[in-house]
Amino acid sequence: MGYVAQATRCHTDRRLPSPRLGVPIDYVALMTDAVRKYERVPNRREMIHDPMMTAIIGRAQSAAPDSLTAALCDWIFLGRYTGCRKSE
Repeated sequence: MGYVAQATRCHTDRRLPSPRLGVPIDYVALMTDAVRKYERVPNRREMIHDPMMTAIIGRAQSAAPDSLTAALCDWIFLGRYTGCRKSE
């Protein structure tokens, strides 16, 4: 469905540097490859378990509301509790 391309375009449309270009490590590809590999595992468990989620929430609460940490926490909540398809 082009989620990553749309997110990148949203980022660059605001005249921010592309999160995929000009960086030593393409974290977007790293993440999408890991998810693809994880989705092929039968009987898999949650990638982010409850104690991990508690730690992420704690960091997001102490971060600025518009920070990367807060944004990532929001996206994790969205994917964890609604699922990517349901959130559309």
